[in-house]
Amino acid sequence: MKPATIHQIKTDLGTINSKDLMAIVLRLAKHKKENKELISYLLFDASDENFYIEQVKKSVDEIFSDLNINHVYYAKKTIRKALKMIDKYIRFSGKPLTETELRIYFCELIQNSGITLFRSRVLLNIFNGQIKKIDKSMSKMHEDEQFDFQGRLENIR
Repeated sequence: MKPATIHQIKTDLGTINSKDLMAIVLRLAKHKKENKELISYLLFDASDENFYIEQVKKSVDEIFSDLNINHVYYAKKTIRKALKMIDKYIRFSGKPLTETELRIYFCELIQNSGITLFRSRVLLNIFNGQIKKIDKSMSKMHEDEQFDFQGRLENIR
């Protein structure tokens, strides 16, 4: 069975009454945790992006509190876990400002953690990949917003 296109779904949703639409959204939320998290973001957090960013930072801090810098293998696992979570929350927001802020914060945490990036090629590649993604997301932002992040980005490099 082939799923419908976004255009088809959009036009069909326009014809559904609000009661049926609510039932569809609730049913969607029951199937996957990520769907429920996205709906929660859209309903409760999208209106205050700064608060959302702070909440994500707290969650990342909790993950980084378990960072084992003595063993590179465990450090990589923890960093990947944090990065996976950050990527998910960036996808929810879809705003370049949020993406830039969270990725810069992630890089700052790695630098301040005491991990020697040169001990592991994988960690170095993760870090350099984040720098590239920061550059890409900053290019989508307004010049004034870019200027605000430029100093922090230079400190990371």
